[in-house]
Amino acid sequence: MTEGSRSNIFAVRHTELITPPADRVLSGITRDIVIRLAVEAGYRAAEVPLHLKDLTRYSEFFVTSTSMHVIPIVRIGSALVGEGRVGPVTLDLMNRFEQYYRDYLDQHRVEVEAADGEQTPAPHQDTADKGHIPAPNPEWP
Repeated sequence: MTEGSRSNIFAVRHTELITPPADRVLSGITRDIVIRLAVEAGYRAAEVPLHLKDLTRYSEFFVTSTSMHVIPIVRIGSALVGEGRVGPVTLDLMNRFEQYYRDYLDQHRVEVEAADGEQTPAPHQDTADKGHIPAPNPEWP
């Protein structure tokens, strides 16, 4: 397993994040950010080939993409991944990426406001304080 048509795949074994080597995939921006966030959070990250025959060695899988961010995988074919639900490392990285994304939007919203003098509410403003991750908006960059 290497990547999707517009996504990169990750596996989790214990608290180690595993993804195919960058020289074997089209390394996406979101992939690189997730690796950085994982390392900053104290997870180990390794670039090694993933093989379908080793599916049971991993407790979690997820993919990353620019448009959908971090997407958990709970089933591959007829096989459940881990316990068949989103695992703790994937959930943590989903939350960390969404916070990174909100901060990025806020930073650039402020830069745009400074440039044009207008006040524009952040796209996530109505959900940011409710403790959940907003659904991706296809109009966001």
